[in-house]
Amino acid sequence: MLQYVEINPIGKAEASVIWLHGLGADGNDFAGIVPQLNLPEKLQLRFIFPHAPERNIDWAHGAKMRAWFNVNADFNTEDEDGIRSAQDLIEPFILAELAKGIPSQKIILAGFSQGGATALQCGLRFHLPLGGIISLSAWLPLVKSVAKERNPVNQSTPILLQHGTLDDLIPLDWAKNAYSILKELNYNVAFNTYPIRHTVCDEEIATIGQWMVRMINN
Repeated sequence: MLQYVEINPIGKAEASVIWLHGLGADGNDFAGIVPQLNLPEKLQLRFIFPHAPERNIDWAHGAKMRAWFNVNADFNTEDEDGIRSAQDLIEPFILAELAKGIPSQKIILAGFSQGGATALQCGLRFHLPLGGIISLSAWLPLVKSVAKERNPVNQSTPILLQHGTLDDLIPLDWAKNAYSILKELNYNVAFNTYPIRHTVCDEEIATIGQWMVRMINN
């Protein structure tokens, strides 16, 4: 299994969040967000932040960086094999939480940008019902295969999409398209936008924290 950063609650964890970073970052990138979520002290929530493998990225002229999958130079052709491999990298983290006694319905998959796309890829297809999926500043990968490959056990899994209206890296239309497709497939999906670029803001973080509390206490 990949290396990762882990943040544990004071008591025994009752739920888990597996949070995937974006292109070129690592698991430390969002570890600092945990205190900002303003979660209740009684919420015994474990956070796992995996480090993606290092690979050569075509979009970055072949530069080597941490990434869940390759990004092609035109930014519009998907690395299908890489996206599917990323799914295979994340599922062991879910299984590890199950082995620690966390029910699947108390596990949330979250991610930013490429990590958000990976969270959707994995979460919609996982064979056990999850507690939620969060996709930030991202898109829905392998759109044409979702309807066929999705697992019905996660049909009612809550999904939170959030995106910056000023994002100049991942177009807002990509997130809108993801929302439309998921709605058409009758998923329980919410979509929020913020006047920010390819990043997160305090208001967005607050929304995520409140959403997590509702999902874990559901």
